[in-house]
Amino acid sequence: MPLDLHDSPISHLFNKNDPPDPAELVVARAGFDFLTARMAELRLQFRELEHQLDHHKNILSPWRRIPFEMLGEIFAHVIPSTLDKAGRKELIDLCLVCRMWCDAAKLTNRLWAGLRVELCSFELYPWSDISKWFKKSGDYPRTLAIKVKTEHFPCRSIENCILAASGLPEFLAQGLPISNLILSSTNAACFRQTILGIKSHQTQDGKLRPWDTLSSLSISISQEWMLDLPNFLSIDIPRSLTSLTLNPPTWDSLVILNHGWAAPEDSPLPPQLLQQLTAFHIRCNWGGTFIFTTLQHCTKVQTLTIDLRDTELDWDEDQVFMQTIIHKRLFLPNLRTLRLRQAIPSAVTQIFKIFKAPRLVNLDISFEWFENDEVPNSYDLEESFGDILWDCLDHGRQPVLRTLRLHYVHMSPQAFARTLYRLDSLTRLTLDHVDFDDYNATQELERMWAQEYVPGNPRSRVWGALPNIRVLELLDLHKTFHLENTMNELAIYYRDVHFRATYRERKCSSCQRDSQDWP
Repeated sequence: MPLDLHDSPISHLFNKNDPPDPAELVVARAGFDFLTARMAELRLQFRELEHQLDHHKNILSPWRRIPFEMLGEIFAHVIPSTLDKAGRKELIDLCLVCRMWCDAAKLTNRLWAGLRVELCSFELYPWSDISKWFKKSGDYPRTLAIKVKTEHFPCRSIENCILAASGLPEFLAQGLPISNLILSSTNAACFRQTILGIKSHQTQDGKLRPWDTLSSLSISISQEWMLDLPNFLSIDIPRSLTSLTLNPPTWDSLVILNHGWAAPEDSPLPPQLLQQLTAFHIRCNWGGTFIFTTLQHCTKVQTLTIDLRDTELDWDEDQVFMQTIIHKRLFLPNLRTLRLRQAIPSAVTQIFKIFKAPRLVNLDISFEWFENDEVPNSYDLEESFGDILWDCLDHGRQPVLRTLRLHYVHMSPQAFARTLYRLDSLTRLTLDHVDFDDYNATQELERMWAQEYVPGNPRSRVWGALPNIRVLELLDLHKTFHLENTMNELAIYYRDVHFRATYRERKCSSCQRDSQDWP
C-alpha cells in the first residue's frame, strides 16, 4: 500500500464529498487498516524511544554524581539518630535500593551509632546482634537507649531484675565502647543492680571496660524511688562521665506509692560525680532544697537544664543550707547555657535570686505546661524580672549574654523594656507565643525600639534597645500586635551587618508544643 496520498487511486476523493464506488470502498478500507497498523507500530517504537531517553536522562542526572558523603548526610536527616526496631528496618530497606545508596549508608558511621532496645522479659537479650550493628559505626560516638517495658516488678536483687537478667551488665563491661547510655525503667533499684553487675566484671589487667569510657548517662524512673537508695549512683561511676540527665518520679506518684514519703534534704548524687559534670539536665518537682543541694556541687557545669514540672520551689526557711545560699548565692562560674522548662514565674524569680552566673551566654525559658492541661497555663511575668536577671548576671560586669528566648508568658511592655534595655550584649532575641497585658502594647514596643539621637555618635542615631541585635524572632504573637513596620525598619537600619528578622502571627488560640525539646 503506497504511503503517498497523491499516488493513491482514491486521491481524487480526499477533498470532496463524492460517494465512492464499490472498488474505491475496497481501496479505502485497505488503506485504513494499513495506516492503523502502521500507527500502532510507530507508537510502540515511540514508547521504546521514550524509555531509552529516560535511561539516558538518568545517566546524565546530577543526582548520580552526588558524593557519598553528601548522600549520607541526606540519609542522616531522614533516619532518626536513635533507631528502634522499625527504624533499623527502615535503614536496611534504604540500603536495598541500590549499591550506591548502600555504599553511602555504610560510609556514614553515625547512621549506625544509635540504637533503642526494649526489654520486657527476664530472657537474655541477643547483645551480639547489637555489637555487629555498632561495629558499622566505626569511631563515631555510640548511643544505646534501654527501656524496660513493664508496669511493675520487685527489683530487689540481680536475680530478680530485668536489666540484669538481660545481660546488659556484661555487655557494658565487655562489649563495644558506648558514649551515651539512656536507661528508662519504673524502679530505681534496676540501676543499682545494673551497676553492681558491671562492677562484678572487673578486668584483671587493669584495662578500661566500655563502661569506664562512658561520657553521657541518662536515667529516667517513672514510678518507684527506693527509700534505701540515697546514693544509688555512688557505685562504680566512670570518671569519664561529663553529662548526666536525671528524671526521677513525680512527687505525687511517690507519695501514693510510698506513704509518708518526703523528698530527701540532701542530693542522692555523690558530690564527686556532680563535680566532674559539664552538662546536667534534671526534671524534678521535689522542691527547692533538693534542687539547690544538688546544684551546689556543679561548679564545672556549662550547660544546665531544669524542668520544674510546673511547681513552686518550696524549701524550709529554717534549714541552714538554704539560709546560707540565699545570703551568699549559689555561684556557677562556668555556666554558659541555662534552660528552664515547665517553669512558673515565681520559681524562675527564685532561681535568679539564688543563682550567680556572671558568664551566662544563652538563656532559654519556657513557662509552659502540657501534661495535665489541654490548654496550658499562661502566667504573668513579674515587672521586676529584668532587675532580678540583671543581678544574677552580676550586674553585667562581664556582659556576655548573647541569646534570650522567652516562651509562653504574659508580660507588660514596661517589664519587657525594663528587661531588655540593660542587655546590650544580646545578639539574638526570640519571643515565642508571648502576650502583652496591654493591647496598646504595639505603640509601647515601637517606642522601645524608637531611634534616638546620641551626641558624638557619627551615625547620629541608634535604636533605644538591643543595639547589637542580629537575629530577632517574634513567633506566634497575637494578631492584634502589628510589628511588621518595626521589623522592616530594623532590617533597614542593620543593612550594613548580617541581620535576620522573623515575624509570625498566631494562627490559633491554643498553644503549640514547645519546639525546644527536653534533652
